[in-house]
Amino acid sequence: MDNSKFLTIRASLKLLCERFHSCFVMFEQRRRPLKIGIHADVLAEIGDAIQQDELCEALRCCTYNRVYRSRLIAGATRPGAQERDWGRSTPG
Repeated sequence: MDNSKFLTIRASLKLLCERFHSCFVMFEQRRRPLKIGIHADVLAEIGDAIQQDELCEALRCCTYNRVYRSRLIAGATRPGAQERDWGRSTPG
């Protein structure tokens, strides 16, 4: 990954952490499974502050790691973009 892409992803993650602190954290060890479809919720809330491709890269960075994947347990809660907006993990 080139340095400019890394910096863009890092800036996008920082924005997500600041705006949606109940969902997003910078440190991989503290990440929890996110609500399915959270990308649409985030774009609806702050679409003017982040491009869709930047959001996709940031979400990929959050979700494509061993710690995140190990926490995908059926029935576990998944935080959404709004603190009251929670989903549930599904089996399979």
